Amino acid sequence: MEYRQYHEEDGYTFTTETKVYFGQCDGKKRLHLSQILQYCADLATEDFHQRGIPREKMIASGFAMLVSRSAFRIHRMPEETEEIVITTREEKPDAIQMVRSYDFKTKAGEKLVTGKSLWLFADPVSRRIIHVSKFNLRQPNSLVLEHDCPEPGKIKHPENLIKFGEQVILPSHIDANNHLTNSKYADLATDFLPPEFYQKTIRDFRLNYCKELHLGDLAEIFGAVCENKITVIGKNKDTTSFEAEISY
Repeated sequence: MEYRQYHEEDGYTFTTETKVYFGQCDGKKRLHLSQILQYCADLATEDFHQRGIPREKMIASGFAMLVSRSAFRIHRMPEETEEIVITTREEKPDAIQMVRSYDFKTKAGEKLVTGKSLWLFADPVSRRIIHVSKFNLRQPNSLVLEHDCPEPGKIKHPENLIKFGEQVILPSHIDANNHLTNSKYADLATDFLPPEFYQKTIRDFRLNYCKELHLGDLAEIFGAVCENKITVIGKNKDTTSFEAEISY
């Protein structure tokens, strides 16, 4: 089977056809949540690449693209061997950030996952934030769409946090930007949950990236359970690294 990647005729929708493979799935043959984030990051990069802005060109021009917030609604998690179609679109910038949306569907059109993320541009060396208006390698999009996923907004820290666990950041966790790859934060947010929650079905997932984790850092995972929602806060040396909210 040949799967395609292409831009739609509108010029801003980037579509990928693919298949869910065994190694991407959990014990119930459902796509791991971190794989959703991995697809989103990879396809955002590939969208720019196929528009003539590969990552190497971006870095040489003084720009690194970093995701800052993401939010997803899981209508149904894609399953092993299922053929899926993923679309992503860059939308009108929000303040200093780039906005990007995602739709995961079956080939028959069944809605699986919808999402929205905010991205920052930063100097690849100093990590100083660059206003999105300074990114001059393409014309910004003025598109504004409605989405049925939560907004990627601020996540409140509960007062009754308890420690769920901790994880040393290992070489296999690091990406080409030399920090913890963004999809791994979803693993940190879910790997230490109380056992009973692995039997539940995730409805919404929000994730905020606060401060990068690097090789050798110790991520301490704290959480609070409130009815059908869990808030997870990851810290390194008392500094918040990420915030996550999981609703069932």
